[in-house]
Amino acid sequence: MNYLKRLLIVLAMVSMAVYCSTAVYAAEEEDSQETKKEIIQQIKEDVNKDLKSIKKSLKVREKNLERASNKLRKAESYVHDINTMTVTKAKSLIKKAKPILKEAKQLLKEDKQSAKEIAKQIDGVYEKLHNDVGKEFCERKLEALKEVEENRKSIDRIYNSLEDEYEFISQSKENFEKMLKSLKKKLNAIHSSTSANITKVSKFTSEEMLFLLNNTSIVKKSRKQSQFIERLAAELPDYCSTYKINEVVILSIMALETGYFTSSLCVNYNNLGGLRGKRYLHFSSISKGIKEMLRCTRNIINLKGKSLNKINNLYCPGNSSWKNAVSSIEKRIVSFKSKL
Repeated sequence: MNYLKRLLIVLAMVSMAVYCSTAVYAAEEEDSQETKKEIIQQIKEDVNKDLKSIKKSLKVREKNLERASNKLRKAESYVHDINTMTVTKAKSLIKKAKPILKEAKQLLKEDKQSAKEIAKQIDGVYEKLHNDVGKEFCERKLEALKEVEENRKSIDRIYNSLEDEYEFISQSKENFEKMLKSLKKKLNAIHSSTSANITKVSKFTSEEMLFLLNNTSIVKKSRKQSQFIERLAAELPDYCSTYKINEVVILSIMALETGYFTSSLCVNYNNLGGLRGKRYLHFSSISKGIKEMLRCTRNIINLKGKSLNKINNLYCPGNSSWKNAVSSIEKRIVSFKSKL
């Protein structure tokens, strides 16, 4: 009897323990569910907050890139066709363009950093949506992310375009500055001994020649200057290299013989040196006129020698001052180096 009583007591205690255990587990389960709901709610709030922040950052990027674009347009207007300007104006515009380019570069640098931060935020949102936040909510936010991604790609394309534009303008500025240094160096190398050996080629580039012609009075303003100067600058350096004649010397001869490129023969018939046979020669293009002028001058050099003094008698018989007139023009051209 006592044994049975003790058994009943033990069973009752076990039942009580099981009951208590179940109650505790149920309470814990309820707390766990509540905690999970709170976590999910927090994730949803974070996702919404992140998306709002990303959209705001993208708008900031758009504004910054618009500012950068405006600055680049302004800088580009300064360096556009700079090779056709006077050296004073060109240097002034380069000076103005430098700080604007620097500001544009800073804006592009800041945008690049901003783009990286936005990319991290977007990755963070995708990671948060991997949680069990509900199918409907997840689909809505993925759709929103898709729009954000498209917007980001569009802005990235603008950035890439502006980056290319910046590089192009910066390169144009740097090329121009290098051209000035190169031109000055080549003009410095031309001195009195050049007249004694006119076959020493300076190797001017067409850009250097164009700038030189636009900044000296070798071509008179009354000439249809633009097209003529462009053709002369484009072709003269190559022909000088081919026939081994100094560019400044041949320019000086041409200027003297054509009245600074204003004679009827030069303007109407592309005769750049008063060239004649039984009559004055006519050429169908500037290129043909340049080529024949260089070819004839080389023939004279081969016959008489490499100095202005030696070709004087054959080029301009009976006029000993011809070589001095050519040298005077040559010095005027070379003196341009003081402005560089």
